[in-house]
Amino acid sequence: MTDGHIEGQTRPPATPLKPSELPVFAHKRQIVDALKNHQVIVICGETGSGKTTQIPKICLAAGRGEHGIIACTQPRRIATVTVAERVSEEMAPHGDLVGWQHRFARKTPRNMKIKFMTDGILLAEIHNDPLLRRYDTIMVDEAHERTLNIDFILGCLKRILPRRRDLKVIVSSATLETSRFSEFFEGAPVINIPGRTCPVEVRYRETEEDGDLSDAVADAVEEALSEPAQGDILVFLPGERDIRNCMETLEGRALPNCVPIPLMASLPAADQRRAFTMAPGKRRIILSTNVAETSVTIPGIRYVIDSGLARISRYNHRAHVKRLHIEPIAQASAEQRKGRCGRIGPGICMRLYSEEDLLKRPQYTEPEIRRTSLAGLILSMLDWSLGDLDTFPFVQPPASSMIREGYKELLELQAIRENAPDRDGKPPACRYSITPLGRDIVRLPLEPRLSRMLLAAENEHCMRDTLTVVSALSCEDPLTRPVDKSDEADKCHAKFKTEKSDFAGILVLWRFFYNVSTPLSRSAIRKRCKENYVSYRKLLEWEDVRSQLETMLRMAKIDVNSSSDSDDGLHRALLSGLLSGIGIWDPEENEYKGANGTRFSIFPGSGLFRKPPKWIMCSELVDTARLYARRAAAINPDWIEPVARHICRYNYHSEYWDPKIGTARALRRVVLYGLLISDGVRSDISRINPELCRALFLRHGLVEGEFPKPVPQFVKLNLDFIGKHIAAAHKTRSTNPESELSMFVERYDDLLPDDCVNVPALRKWLAHAKKADVDRLVFSDADFEENADASAGFPDHVDLAGRRMRLSYRHNPQGDDDGITCTVAMHDIPLLRLWHSDWL
Repeated sequence: MTDGHIEGQTRPPATPLKPSELPVFAHKRQIVDALKNHQVIVICGETGSGKTTQIPKICLAAGRGEHGIIACTQPRRIATVTVAERVSEEMAPHGDLVGWQHRFARKTPRNMKIKFMTDGILLAEIHNDPLLRRYDTIMVDEAHERTLNIDFILGCLKRILPRRRDLKVIVSSATLETSRFSEFFEGAPVINIPGRTCPVEVRYRETEEDGDLSDAVADAVEEALSEPAQGDILVFLPGERDIRNCMETLEGRALPNCVPIPLMASLPAADQRRAFTMAPGKRRIILSTNVAETSVTIPGIRYVIDSGLARISRYNHRAHVKRLHIEPIAQASAEQRKGRCGRIGPGICMRLYSEEDLLKRPQYTEPEIRRTSLAGLILSMLDWSLGDLDTFPFVQPPASSMIREGYKELLELQAIRENAPDRDGKPPACRYSITPLGRDIVRLPLEPRLSRMLLAAENEHCMRDTLTVVSALSCEDPLTRPVDKSDEADKCHAKFKTEKSDFAGILVLWRFFYNVSTPLSRSAIRKRCKENYVSYRKLLEWEDVRSQLETMLRMAKIDVNSSSDSDDGLHRALLSGLLSGIGIWDPEENEYKGANGTRFSIFPGSGLFRKPPKWIMCSELVDTARLYARRAAAINPDWIEPVARHICRYNYHSEYWDPKIGTARALRRVVLYGLLISDGVRSDISRINPELCRALFLRHGLVEGEFPKPVPQFVKLNLDFIGKHIAAAHKTRSTNPESELSMFVERYDDLLPDDCVNVPALRKWLAHAKKADVDRLVFSDADFEENADASAGFPDHVDLAGRRMRLSYRHNPQGDDDGITCTVAMHDIPLLRLWHSDWL
């Protein structure tokens, strides 16, 4: 085999394997042989070995790409484009054999042989082509990152391989976690490719647990500067605050001929480029987060100072909280950081922790599938008819509790429904199925919650503003805070804040750059970004996302320009996807009580921080120094129940009979995720509790006569009949009048159909009932054992001196009115001397 082609193969002269000094070329024959003899191979290539750029070319030279495209997946868009462009340059003048594609852009020449793409693109193609027949070789690069997409791709490929014996798969990893991949693919061969060529000395500088990290870094920097070998210094720190503190400490020590340079993803592109540009006559001290661990290669590094810490994203599935705590890095990450020095000569790696501490740490970082929300993955699997998540082949299956919470989130969004058992009572093959709304959600390239917001905006007629906000939520925040000008940046950003809604603040930011009435040129937008500490690159990404979503919605024939006069519709649309992010202010604890018992505060950078409203919703809860709500808005609690009716818990109390409408009602209490949404709303309970409603209807409406007009004839007759019986019971004192009423209730219960639970139901039944059935409803003495004539000896009045005085009877032993009461007018009182009432 030569650099240009493989012996025995007729190849175009467009497959030069350059640069030949890369370590991967020493193993190209081994790679080719493994591809011929195995369907899957695993390659462990350290950073800088050339595996990403050269292995696709080796595959092309080995004869792959004849019956399909050679695909190479990347976790990040920037890597997809830059690697493709580099390979295209190396293959000049036949660079048109190389293409690339990510979510928002693509460059795919007609005669393309090698295609670099984000892993999300390959997943989308699996949906459209379950066997990936367009490809004859697929390289899953950076598999060690174990993102959700990577693990899903590996599971799909394992299912595809038995049905496509011609397909070759290469799993590329930068760490030694290759045995797991090899076992997953039934003992696939592993090829190890070294990256460094120079030795690296490791020094451990154990620091106190409560010691100041910036001082420890500065001490290590001074030690590195005292070494005879010249070269730049790369410092790994966990976050932006640590970088700021270290810069202040280093500047305070006035180190000669040194320039501290921050490097983190939130910086503007121009500031990030400083870390990749050599500084003549100066030694760079690059203060970086873990973005420099595997994603980028910084030239000129001779010394690495490793704090041993990183901010790791974890998802608390019980509290629906995204956690960004600082944690010790895994052993594999420590090796990755060490590998950043020793490229240009012998290097030194200073670890600010002990060797014993390192050996106690886990070997690898926990994969994303075990520390993130699974809702989007579950919905995609249901949409693609891949079955339940429990049965899908994963390299490391997620915890069952996280699977349950993923289903719970989708039920909240009404994206799925639970399947009922079949007629024989057997459980369904798949417990859940996707709903029509779920299929609309999964069609949009967004998180399920964000897709739900967009679809809700159509009904709220506020798509224009919701599209802007949702696209912003799916991108990185474009506001930047340079380490050395953070106060100045905060003052500039203050004009993008509102006191009631951070989402409305997003619209203010958008309109600042994209005012329809006075559109700005690109140069003017770029100038405004620089003046106001806004990332032009991230602003363009926001614009691209919005444009792509707008195009997709137009294709679905949705009005993307609908808008309303207020922001209420926008917030109701957002609320449909943020039901687990609501909270109510607790003045006693001076914080918010959130869903499922969580407690949180508004993020200090929010416009709502100074005047917390009573009810809020937030786009995410992030656990850093404490639990903070990021991007929040005040909401009307009356909005919650109509959106969350399908997951609210309803309790009814204080039931009563309403004679005006002829039905039983109760006061309703609405609870969502443990939060009292409303209480005291009067509600009809005829469907909620038909048994109780019927009991109140029979007693109050039919027996006691609290019946709305018009009153049916049989009810009038029966009320007269009941009145006589109750009056006789009071006179004779033979039975308790209450038991008499119960007797009539039981009679009605026997005669009326079960679904007659209130007056409207009775009227509906009477409209179609037979005359004989209605006639049976009229009470008669024959229907009851008691006889009204038993009270014949108890007169209703007494005559004195020609005056008639009314007598009333009451059987109520515990009341003052028990017995007979004679009602006498004031002027007739003297006549009582004539009444001989001893017989009483």
